[in-house]
Amino acid sequence: QEYQGQTTGEEVSIAVCIRLRPLNEQEWDGGEGWEWAGDTLTSKHADPEGNRDSWTFPRVFPPAATQEDVYKHVKSVVQSALDGFNGVIFAYGQTSAGKTFTMQGTAAHPGVILRAIRDIFGYVAKNNTREHTVRMSFVELYNEELFDLLIPGNESSKGGSSLQVRENAEQGVYVEGVREEVIAGHQTGVLLQDLRQVLVQINLWPEPIHPAATALLAHGLQKRHIAATQLNRCSSRSHTILRFVLESRSPTAGSAVRCSTLALVDLAGSERAKRLGTRMRFTEGCYINKSLLTLGIVIRKLAEGGSGAHVPYRDARLTRLLQPALGGNAKAAVVCCATPAAEYRDHTQATLKFAQRCTLVKNHVVVNELAVPKAAMLRQYQEENVDLRAQLATLLMRTGGTSATTEAELKATVLQLEKEKASLVSQNELLASNAGEGGRVSSEDIAAVKAREAALRSSMHQVQEQVSAALEQLALRDNEIARLANAVARYQEWEGQLEGVLRAAVTEAMKPKDAEIVRLRRALEAAAAGPMVRSADTERAAPDADSAPQE
Repeated sequence: QEYQGQTTGEEVSIAVCIRLRPLNEQEWDGGEGWEWAGDTLTSKHADPEGNRDSWTFPRVFPPAATQEDVYKHVKSVVQSALDGFNGVIFAYGQTSAGKTFTMQGTAAHPGVILRAIRDIFGYVAKNNTREHTVRMSFVELYNEELFDLLIPGNESSKGGSSLQVRENAEQGVYVEGVREEVIAGHQTGVLLQDLRQVLVQINLWPEPIHPAATALLAHGLQKRHIAATQLNRCSSRSHTILRFVLESRSPTAGSAVRCSTLALVDLAGSERAKRLGTRMRFTEGCYINKSLLTLGIVIRKLAEGGSGAHVPYRDARLTRLLQPALGGNAKAAVVCCATPAAEYRDHTQATLKFAQRCTLVKNHVVVNELAVPKAAMLRQYQEENVDLRAQLATLLMRTGGTSATTEAELKATVLQLEKEKASLVSQNELLASNAGEGGRVSSEDIAAVKAREAALRSSMHQVQEQVSAALEQLALRDNEIARLANAVARYQEWEGQLEGVLRAAVTEAMKPKDAEIVRLRRALEAAAAGPMVRSADTERAAPDADSAPQE
């Protein structure tokens, strides 16, 4: 169930687990409608014949289970994404069943998303054998409209334009125009968070994790549609999809690139219409229920199997976005959240039926490795080269020129202060000698010189501290400039190599075509000359009109 030991091109099932939450205050009076033993759930309600529904799953988490327990069950999907497989993790269930708590969590109890971010960037920071690029996008599906949660500023998704879902042979299903933030770059084992300054700093984890990723996550969550309903004070009114694009390759130029995606999906919950309250909540609930109904139909069609059967992915945007994870090329895990309350026994039973069908869905997974994508790598290197040059120019402009000029100016200031200090020392010695010889030196003169000397010493101390700090900053900046310059040079070298390889490949590919063109030209020339030759031969071979006919 955790995909351990799976190989390339193998069919795997969706990893399914059930998570029960504790009863809340509204459910205490009604009591529990389910009992569990191990990984089996049994209904306390019996039909007229005395039979009770019983369900067995690969894993059932009781109400006392921790966030870490749940994450361990789906962690292998995150690891598989780092190994080149596409991965999807999503939570399903009725409203107030604990889906958002499972996926997002809190500061004291981090969920799947924060733990996955920790593992992704921990792996990237420690793995020095490959170069990594991590891109992050965050979208919200609200009332069948798709919005980007990473748009800058305080703009609400209500004011933004709706995004479109597209599909092509190269990218598969994708969101057109979505903002993708690069939060880890191609420097081997080095995260480029120092070049991606993030103003928002939050503490969502007791241990340090990647600040840029958590800040972007917090920025997006602030824009998500959340409202109070009769069942939940903070009910999610939309589906969200947090997507990471993970690329890695060997430092060797022209090496194959692994490109995989990891989608972490927090679905809104199904709701009863009579509990929705206001008209706006009713409209939101209708869209949520419609998309979840389509998801259930898709899962049922896939579970039934049969080649050539129509699967209605396009009936809802949610299933369209999840199409690669449902019967496609992705390792998927679903956490079905439910309440054991007797009041919602029918909702829980529907969730368990959905989970059982998910266990029957097969995905065909392969490692997404592109063998020497020369043209794509060339375009990527050219774009990164331009970006690095812009960063280098900005850094030099911000610091005001070269380090040599700034260092020379600071040294000149120090020399000027040292000269003033020497002048004061000589004046002080002169005053002391005059006083020893009985000369007239007023106490005001002595006090003024001493005050000037004290002020000069204070200035000298401040300037020395400024010089030390400036030299340290200059050294750091010079190291950064050198690193960027090396990166630019390396990308230029790779660009030249790839251009040479592409030029040679085009020349080699054109050789047989040139030969074919020559052959066709000769055939055309022969075909054009053929009728003329045959006509002349006919005239020479034609018999005389007066001669006798030949048999």
